[in-house]
Amino acid sequence: QDDVFAKAGAAEQPCPEDANLWACVAWCKAVAPGSSGTMGGEVCSHLDERKREQQGGGPMCMCYDSNYEQVLRQCTSPCPEEEKEEAEDEGVETCAVEDHTCHSAAAAAAEASLRFLLYDVKIGEGFNLQREIFPRVGWVVRKLNEEVLERCGGTFSRGSCAEWALVLPPWCRLAHWRTEATHVPWREFFDLTALRSPQITVLEFDEYTDRVGGPYVDLAITHTEDRIPKDQRQGQ
Repeated sequence: QDDVFAKAGAAEQPCPEDANLWACVAWCKAVAPGSSGTMGGEVCSHLDERKREQQGGGPMCMCYDSNYEQVLRQCTSPCPEEEKEEAEDEGVETCAVEDHTCHSAAAAAAEASLRFLLYDVKIGEGFNLQREIFPRVGWVVRKLNEEVLERCGGTFSRGSCAEWALVLPPWCRLAHWRTEATHVPWREFFDLTALRSPQITVLEFDEYTDRVGGPYVDLAITHTEDRIPKDQRQGQ
């Protein structure tokens, strides 16, 4: 009887498009009650054009029995068509030809003698983990500067030859201490001279905001396993 019900449910529940783990779990609950849902294959955002054309190349939803020995139901999730990225002028600052008091973002970047790399960790990470990220990101900044020096004749200047500086994220919401969202600078815990000892420029977050006029960045990069529709994305 359960098998008949599951088959009927499967007919009413198409395989979720662009599936992730949670979509597969929900699908399995509907088509095979009592089963354990999981996802196999790669998420659609990781597939190139060749893999998209292959049979079964996308994510698959699989519903296992309680012992994870038998697949009770499975389906191949269809991937949405690739969205064409269009150049957008929205939000881009432009200046009139004769307006010498106006500076576009591109012009400001070309004049900059210092570029900043900011990073963060997910909410709830402990003190030691956050501390250990600092030297790793510092290594990234050092490598970026080595590439700049190699490309720009061994000297920092402006624009694409500007030096990279590391901006330390303020401490807040530490799970172990149950702190609030108040920003606490690194100098409250560590010797400021020691923080600036690496062969890279290091700034606290409040020093960065004072320098650029607020908590602003030109580009933010975040990682996700889910495909986000273009109209729901922030930025590009």
